[in-house]
Amino acid sequence: MSLKDLPDYLSRDDVWQSKEKNRPYLKWIFLFLGLAFLLLLYRAWQLQIIQGAYYKDLASGNRLRRIFVLAPRGAILDKNDKELAFNQSSYAVVVSPVDLSRDPQEREKVYQAVSVDLNLDIKGDVEKALEQGSEDELNFAIDITQPQALILKEKWSKLTGVSVEDRFRRNYVADLSHILGYVGKIQAEEWAGLKDKGYLMFESLGKTGLEAYYQDLLRGEMGAKEVEVDAFGKIKKVLATREPKSGNNLKLTLNYALQQKAKEILARRLKDNDKIKGSLVALDPKTGGILAMVSLPDYDNRLFVNPGNSDQLADILMSPDQPMFNRAISGAYPSGSTIKPLIATAGLQEGVIGEYTTVVDDKGYLEIPNQYDPEIVYRFNDNKIHGNVDVRSAIAQSCNVFFYTVGGGFGEIKGLGANLLNDYMKMFGLGAQSGIDLPGEAAGLIPTPEWKQKNQNEPWYLGDTYNLSIGQGNLLTTPLQIARYTMVIANNGNLYQPHFLNQILDENGKVIKNFTPVNSKLKIDENNLRIVREAMREAVLSGSGNQLQSLKISSAAKTGTAEDATHPEDPHSWFTSFAPYEDPGIVVTVMAENAGEGYDVAEPVAKELLEWWQDNR
Repeated sequence: MSLKDLPDYLSRDDVWQSKEKNRPYLKWIFLFLGLAFLLLLYRAWQLQIIQGAYYKDLASGNRLRRIFVLAPRGAILDKNDKELAFNQSSYAVVVSPVDLSRDPQEREKVYQAVSVDLNLDIKGDVEKALEQGSEDELNFAIDITQPQALILKEKWSKLTGVSVEDRFRRNYVADLSHILGYVGKIQAEEWAGLKDKGYLMFESLGKTGLEAYYQDLLRGEMGAKEVEVDAFGKIKKVLATREPKSGNNLKLTLNYALQQKAKEILARRLKDNDKIKGSLVALDPKTGGILAMVSLPDYDNRLFVNPGNSDQLADILMSPDQPMFNRAISGAYPSGSTIKPLIATAGLQEGVIGEYTTVVDDKGYLEIPNQYDPEIVYRFNDNKIHGNVDVRSAIAQSCNVFFYTVGGGFGEIKGLGANLLNDYMKMFGLGAQSGIDLPGEAAGLIPTPEWKQKNQNEPWYLGDTYNLSIGQGNLLTTPLQIARYTMVIANNGNLYQPHFLNQILDENGKVIKNFTPVNSKLKIDENNLRIVREAMREAVLSGSGNQLQSLKISSAAKTGTAEDATHPEDPHSWFTSFAPYEDPGIVVTVMAENAGEGYDVAEPVAKELLEWWQDNR
């Protein structure tokens, strides 16, 4: 049937127009349906053609995921197997950037949940990772109890990209911050040099101390899991696993009990003298192994591995007392009279003096006329009038005039001169890093005529040689360097490289490698070293080191008082020693900043520590 076959009243245009006028909404319905259909076509074209590859990858990622598993970091042990740095079971907030919503408002819900529930701000780190296109998990270690973890796991079950997972965190015993250092998150400036070495952004990295120096040994090998996850990024099934391999354990030469005692004694003695800055080094003269090393003031390295300590960290980092500065290896000071055994050894070796050479009638000073104008006379003072002195009494009584003469010459004694002084100081390890297995070691400074001309635009005078001969002037040494050179006197000429590492162990405690001490045998006549040892022994029996007389074990020592140009009224207090005298087993060197004479603070500290060591070794 066609329209023409319809009755006239049905085929008339006015009838249809009348019905359309009675239902005007029909055209809007048709228009809306048409637009919706066009939008659906456009969205399908966009999803399948323009973003098809992206959503294919995303869908695959929502089904299968590789999760890296951190290897437990190796432990650090003292010589008696006490754990000093170790891993502790903990929980972490884990964020997976791949699973986070691309909608900033949805991500903000995640940040808010973590902030409200744990008072932990993760937004900055997560957004930075997203900007860099990182797909690595982010771990935010924090102290969460097991009941808290269970509650949060349930509470966050519908949040995408965030969860609470079992992890471990680094922990440390007290009193070893400068030695152990600490671990922390990899920073952007560090990441550039680490990503090609297989590191992931969420790994911990040794920042200072032994943690940094032996990072590669302690790190271990990362494991991985191939898992199936749901739409929220939660693990549904583990498909394959590669177990991580623990890092190596490090066994040190350090005696933790001795370390604690050394810190307690030094801190107490400093406080009694209204001082706070000082350091102590105790080493084994037979190997160069560090038995104890203290630097005060210090800090708590545990604050750096736990979040939520920003105020305390700011106090540490901004403190004018520099508690993170390791004065034992990085502090550079004039040595004062602790240098005199070295000068005596050089004088004996070069034949400038003999065993019984005597400087006659020490009046308490040495006067030298100006070579161009004899009416101008320079006076170089001593600490007192000594009369006639030889090498033994000069070291025992710390006679400046004797060492002015040995170093710079006077009368019939020619003196070593600046160049030979420089040569012997270098031979004994001054003016250069020792190579200790800690970052941040200072080299110190041995001034020379060339150095003075270049840096001070002045010629070298005889007075410079005299000052250098008693450990003053521009000479700068570290407490470690003084302890190391004392070791050479004690062990008859062996200049060992100081070190903490004794053994490398696997995770089961099996020895992988023993550390072999690096040694340089100095070309010094053993008879000359014997004379100097006897002189240092005499310092204890009748000289400036006589506070050690009361010890049950024999000892040898040298005091030092070093002028500080910035605080001339408050010299540095030095003391270096070894015991037992007949068969040395320990060297103890103490330096107390601006604490007065060597016998004021440094000597009592050494005496008390040696007293403890003799009863507990």
